[in-house]
Order: sequence, then C-alpha cells, then structure tokens
Amino acid sequence: MIVWLTGLVGRKLAVPVLIGAGLLLALALFGLVRSCSADRVTEQAEQTSRSGEAIADAAQNAVATVVNANEREASVDAIVAQAAKEIDNAPDPATARAATLRAVCLLAEYRNDPACRVR
Repeated sequence: MIVWLTGLVGRKLAVPVLIGAGLLLALALFGLVRSCSADRVTEQAEQTSRSGEAIADAAQNAVATVVNANEREASVDAIVAQAAKEIDNAPDPATARAATLRAVCLLAEYRNDPACRVR
C-alpha cells in the first residue's frame, strides 16, 4: 500500500498523507465511540425515567392500598360498635343473636354468604 501511495502522490508526500489518513481514521473511530456512548447515555436516561415512573406508581398503589385498608377497618369498627350496642340493649338472647347475625352479614367477607342472602 505504501508503494502504491508513493507512486500516486510522490515520495515526499507519502508520509504526510499516511499520517493524515491515520488521523482521519482516528477521528472517525472517536466519533463512532462517542456516538455509541451518547446512545448509551440516552438509553440510561430513558431507563432511569421509566424506573422513576414505576417507583412512583408503586408508591401510589401502596398508598391506595393503605387507604382502602383503613376504610375497611373503619367500616368493620363501626359495624362491631353498632352490633355491641344492639347486643347490650337486647331484651333476650334471641334478639342478641339476631343482632349478631345482622352485624356479621354486614361484613364484606360474609355479604355474599348464602345464609346472609336469605335475610
């Protein structure tokens, strides 16, 4: 290749042309590497953004779960308190039993129970 280049540009210009070609090749490789690393940085930024969104969604779902659990517990507490009053004020055991069954059927776990549907 050097012989061919020497015949093409002359003996004095062969070395500077080779150096210039080497520099151009180095610049091209540098640009390619930089471009690839820029793509990686962009991909990393996008992944970080997606991860942040996923974490935010998970946190929002966790908060919603806690709020729903607190609402269910408050509902159960209200049902139990009302049942306790009715049982305490029941004149006889049959009325106390009916109040207990009514309170149990108000609970979400037992609403669809066949025994509660009959009532």
